[in-house]
Amino acid sequence: MSETAALTRRSKAALILRLLVGDGQGLSLAEMPEETQITLAREMGKLGSIDKTTVDRVVDEFAGQLEKVGLGPAGGVSKVIDGLADLLSPEVAAKMRDEARNGPPPDPWDYVRSLDLPELKPIMETETVETSAVILSRLPVAKAAPLLGLLPGEKARRIAFGVSQIGAIAPQTVAIIGAALARAYTRPAQSAFPDDPSERIGEILNAATASTRDDLLADFASNDPAFADRVRKAIFTFADIPLRIAGPDISKILRGIDGRELATALAFATATGGADQEAVDYIFANLSQRMGEQIREEVKDRGKVRKADGEAAQSAFVAAIRAAVDAGEIVLVEEETEEET
Repeated sequence: MSETAALTRRSKAALILRLLVGDGQGLSLAEMPEETQITLAREMGKLGSIDKTTVDRVVDEFAGQLEKVGLGPAGGVSKVIDGLADLLSPEVAAKMRDEARNGPPPDPWDYVRSLDLPELKPIMETETVETSAVILSRLPVAKAAPLLGLLPGEKARRIAFGVSQIGAIAPQTVAIIGAALARAYTRPAQSAFPDDPSERIGEILNAATASTRDDLLADFASNDPAFADRVRKAIFTFADIPLRIAGPDISKILRGIDGRELATALAFATATGGADQEAVDYIFANLSQRMGEQIREEVKDRGKVRKADGEAAQSAFVAAIRAAVDAGEIVLVEEETEEET
């Protein structure tokens, strides 16, 4: 910083503080307001090399007669915080270290200014005249003018007059108002998972083994029966094939399944019986005679299937169905509700 550069009052205060700290004075800033501590630490971090003439001039303003002192570069906010570790409160030191790593916190007024006119209008109608006057003053003219025109005449006149009454408001108060508005009117965050949680877990359980699926459903039912019911409706299992797959789509699905895996899934389902056997019958009923006979032979040759292998093969079958749906090759048949039946 050259001797001709003008120092702000904050810069001068930071300079004096650096002098006192460097002189070993037993200072403590912890009793100061948090915002004041942060402001001083920021200003000290900004100070560069300062010539002795400038230092003398600043010292004269604060303390009168002092010996000329020269200062070297501060080394950035991080080094300043280390030097002030015993002077700042632990909370402020932590905040300043975070700021040194990630930059200063965003100005809440940037958020308020980013709001569209339809979003700002109800805020101006809800907040007090004084707060609305502050908002109007912080907006760019290109947005403030049309916003004022959207308000009822009397309300607009009172807010416009209120602008003339807030000239003496402190910057810290304006910052507090901005932070409060940003908290109160923050738009709902867009979820990284747009679909329903029950649908997501249902899709995961589609590819899980039957034992894993049953265990988790039992756990859901004991903790949140409503959620468990939604998950059950989202689950698609091998036994659901006759209800959810149109007959002509069966051959399309089989094209995406390894021959041995298909034989394993069908052999295990046949041995299981019940709804799984009904799914097997439905599959064969919708295949050509030649293709059906070929697969039956493969199932017969497969012989007895271990439970783990059978469940894995059925999961692969269901995964192939999901892949065909996602690719737009087939569409699942909607389940009929009790009202429809």
